[in-house]
Amino acid sequence: MGRISRVSLLLGAAAGVSLSFGTSGGATPPPLSAYVPVFTYLPPSGIGTDAQFASGLATSSTGTTIFLTTSSGGLYRFSAGGANLKVLRNPSNSTPRFYGVALSKSEAMTYVASQTTTPNVYAIGTSGTPAGLTVPEASIQNSFAYGIGIAPDGSHLALAVGGAIQVIPTTLGAPKTISLQRGTSSLSVSYAPSGTSLFFTNGYDTISRVGTDGLGQRPIASVLGQPDLGSIDRLARLYVGTVATSTPGTGQLLRLNADGTGRTQLATGFDEIHDPVVDATGSVTFLGTTDSTIQSVPNVITINRLVLRNLAPTGLHVTSVSRGAVTLAWTRSTTASVSFTVTSTSGVPKSCVTTALSCTVTSLTHGRATRFVATASNGFQVSPNSTVTPLVTP
Repeated sequence: MGRISRVSLLLGAAAGVSLSFGTSGGATPPPLSAYVPVFTYLPPSGIGTDAQFASGLATSSTGTTIFLTTSSGGLYRFSAGGANLKVLRNPSNSTPRFYGVALSKSEAMTYVASQTTTPNVYAIGTSGTPAGLTVPEASIQNSFAYGIGIAPDGSHLALAVGGAIQVIPTTLGAPKTISLQRGTSSLSVSYAPSGTSLFFTNGYDTISRVGTDGLGQRPIASVLGQPDLGSIDRLARLYVGTVATSTPGTGQLLRLNADGTGRTQLATGFDEIHDPVVDATGSVTFLGTTDSTIQSVPNVITINRLVLRNLAPTGLHVTSVSRGAVTLAWTRSTTASVSFTVTSTSGVPKSCVTTALSCTVTSLTHGRATRFVATASNGFQVSPNSTVTPLVTP
């Protein structure tokens, strides 16, 4: 995360950017029942407009608190929806340019990548009392730091610094270079859920993967539009924003698997999408912009949130009955569902779990009538119960 958005912060009413959903590369998009745009708003008043840019975004694990960095060295915390603004670091044209921001595992500290030769990392408390630096800053190397990610266990930071990917303890000790790309720039970086590998972009069109030991580096996907890699969810899916290359409004929010497959467009309708952050609920918050270098309209940046909903399966019905066993089938309500559980309702509950659209519940009491109910999981939450079946006697 952390590639700069080429847009000034404007304040006022919602910008009216229209989210739309579609496909990319032949993938099937989640319908509106899977991802629901629940807010689109400008940053809250109180964030200055002194020629600064929105440059980094992070959220709390629940997505209810947002942290925003600006290129003039500002760091802000506010509630989703724009209330409760707290200035954690005042911006100033004389301060370092801030880019990406990462939140510590305890959510008590932010780590900010800085576009200065030294230091490259600022550590700033999330309480703002007192606002300012709470541990020493770190100098990585004489180059700009654009993107920053934090290991799942909170022990290390990864920085996209110039043409390198470097890892540094969150105690801000000595850095270690694990990837060096001469003649290019690394603009965003994020840890895999396992914490043993990193994904990063080269600032042009390639997403790559490398082990935290520096081994096994390889490209996994080519994405046009200066891809900006955000966070990675616990299902090891990557969230990537892109810049419209020619046609206004064609910047994309993409999701793809760790091997580069399964590319799905979650949203479009912006000239640029940056810093997509997925939280523990599977919902995505991102920066969306309209950019005067593409459109002859005022530069506008909005903060947008797509909430991942999980709907119950529909049409649960019995397809066959045998001694002590019942086979059932159903219809998937949303493409977000990745697994299903069917459970009997009489006596000691018996269940079957599957990723398919049918399964057989076994070990049922022979001759005892029962009903069945199904739920779906999207990897983050379990849906409400489906409609129960009529009584059936195995």
